[in-house]
Formats: sequence, structure tokens, C-alpha cells
Amino acid sequence: LTMPMSRLFMRAINRHSKHNFINQQRKYISGDTPKLKENANTFRSWLLYLTKLAAFGTVGVAAGYGLSDLYKGNEISYFPFIKKSSKVENSIHENDKLEMLEAQGLVTERVFLDVVINGGHPERLVIGLYGQECPKTVNNFASLCDGFQSKTKHLHYLNSKFHRIIPNFMIQGGDYTHFDGTGGQSIYDGGVFKDECFQFKHDRFGAVSMANRGKDTNSSQFFLCLGPAPWLDGRHVVFGQVLFGAATLKKMEAVGSRSGKVDGQVVIVACGRLPALHDTLSANSPKEEQLDSDGRASNRIMK
Repeated sequence: LTMPMSRLFMRAINRHSKHNFINQQRKYISGDTPKLKENANTFRSWLLYLTKLAAFGTVGVAAGYGLSDLYKGNEISYFPFIKKSSKVENSIHENDKLEMLEAQGLVTERVFLDVVINGGHPERLVIGLYGQECPKTVNNFASLCDGFQSKTKHLHYLNSKFHRIIPNFMIQGGDYTHFDGTGGQSIYDGGVFKDECFQFKHDRFGAVSMANRGKDTNSSQFFLCLGPAPWLDGRHVVFGQVLFGAATLKKMEAVGSRSGKVDGQVVIVACGRLPALHDTLSANSPKEEQLDSDGRASNRIMK
């Protein structure tokens, strides 16, 4: 197709004044006339403007994606010469400190739960316990976090699952025998124990309460509140508060459903007691504390 078209083009040139045609094209290209020069300059200006606009737009989009990843705590892959700082790595911990809620009562001891959400990396929850008002309930929970040897078997929350998660309501776990909410056992003879104290309320995000099957049927199952639930007051024993790990609670909530069925698995891969405090939390609230990566209070004396 190229050869016939070129031949027709050459014939058209031969039929007219070849030199005049060529000279005319040169004038249009070089802008020899004032009018053509003006048009050529206008065209060049617009071309330069559009080129700059495209360049700035590309840089802006790339920077936007980079800043978005920086905000989320991810490494900025769009700019490989920028290294991820320790501030970015610790951004989740900083958010946890800001989101901590004040405990309702005197925190006498603390435990930790390291959870893995759908095969991800372990994330820590630190729970403060109200041992003064609820000593039996707190002893049961803390012992199951540490691991307790009964007369017949070893009782432990390790490798148990959070089997029921309802967004805006609660996260339930502690069934280390059947892993589905039908089992569980306390450290006390008989497997269950009586309701101990209804002093504390289900009035805040992160409140820790005992699950039961009715009055005086506490065993090992517990739940973490995702918001106020006043209809549970007087029916379930609140015995602690999540002090560190608000962002992790939100991630756990995200894999729940209205029915309570969990999308995947949320597993406790490590748990236990944290070093006890020499003094009490009455001196200053948890909001004012400086916590390290293990949830320990770095601004107070530890045993």
C-alpha cells in the first residue's frame, strides 16, 4: 500500500510547480512569514505548558501514593531512596497510646495476649485486671494466661481462638477445649464459679468481661467490648480493661460479622502475666503512661 500512494504523491507534485510547492511547505514549517511565526510560537508555548503540566501531574500522583503509604505505616516503594523511619514503624504503637481508655478501677496486675489475625504477624493486647474487687475472677483469668496445671490436665489459653466477633458489640474467646464456644473450664474445682462482682460496667471500648451460660456459670470464656453494652450490666462480671492494643482490637473487629462468624482465624499464639507494679495506677491514669513495645509502663518502677 505504501508504494502506490508514494507514486500518486509524486505525480501530483510533477503536475504542479514542484519548486513552489516545496518552498511553500518550507515556509509553513520554518515560519518565515510573520503570521506563521506567531502561530509557531503559540504552538510551542502550548506544547511546553502541556509538557510541564504532565510532568508535575505525574510527580504529584506519585507523591500522593507515597504519602498515603507513609500514613499507613508502609514502606514507600515509589521512592526507593527514602528509607522507612522508626517513627513510621512505631506509628501503630503511637495510635494505641492515643486510643487507650482509662480503667474503671484499680489495676492490680496485667496480662498480655499476642494474637495472630489470619496468619499475619503477632500483635499484642495488654489487659489491666481489677484484682481488688474481683480477686477470684482475676486469678482465674491470669492463671489461664500463664498456664495452670490442674489435677488432671494443663489449662491454658495458648493456641485458643476468638471464635465469635460481632462488630460494634464484642469479641469472644477463651474456649481452649472445643475452640467453638461450647467448651472451656476454670481453674477451680467443678469447672465453673459464681459471679463475683457487678461493680464495673460495660460502658466502654475495651472492657473485659466474663461470658457465661446464666447466673454463676463462669468458666474460662471471656469477651472484649467494642462499645458500650449496658444491657449486660448485672449479668456479666467486668474484671478488666484493655490498656494497650486498641488498633489490634479494630483489626479483630474487621474480620467479624453480624452473626458472629469469624472470617478466618484469630488465634492466641502467646500469653502470660506481665511484671507487677510496685505502686498502683491510682497515681496517674493509663492515658498518661508511657508504654514500651511490651505494654509495660516505662515511667514507673517495675519488679
